[in-house]
Amino acid sequence: MDISTTIQECLKGNRLAQRKLYERFLPYALTVTRRFGVAERYRADVVQDIFSGVFTKLAAFDANKAQFSTWFRTIAVRKTVDFLRRREKFRLTELVAILPEKEPTSPIAFDDIDNDSLFRALAALPPGFRAVFNLYAVDGYKHREIGQLLGISTSASRSQYARARKQLRRHLDQTKKKLVAHE
Repeated sequence: MDISTTIQECLKGNRLAQRKLYERFLPYALTVTRRFGVAERYRADVVQDIFSGVFTKLAAFDANKAQFSTWFRTIAVRKTVDFLRRREKFRLTELVAILPEKEPTSPIAFDDIDNDSLFRALAALPPGFRAVFNLYAVDGYKHREIGQLLGISTSASRSQYARARKQLRRHLDQTKKKLVAHE
């Protein structure tokens, strides 16, 4: 069953289609909650909130405006950020850049990093840095959109992204050094 047929069946109340949609997008929902640092004990609650939002708003999905996966991602990210604000006392503050953030940086090579190391590195970031990094680098949001979503300025989003990259690079470099030392 293709995604448009599955959606149509879900809208008719077909439980089997709803189950298929859930099973198809569950891994992605779990990945989003993990990337944003939701504690493992709360992930099931956030995933339930994500799918509740998806099924509640499913009639509003317009395949002419976006792919379903993009629409789903938007709901998953927003529900996860909302949860972090409520449950984890997630707060973002404006950062005043004392030093310029325009340090030359080379791309982070993710190809030679296993998923667990990457998730640990992301988890080590402060919540605000982690949120901005995920929204910008992984989910493709623009800094203006991130600012609106998180209630910060565009410049604060840029600043937090630059600092997140710097901390992430440092953590990943330390991880690589430890791996080389143990070989």
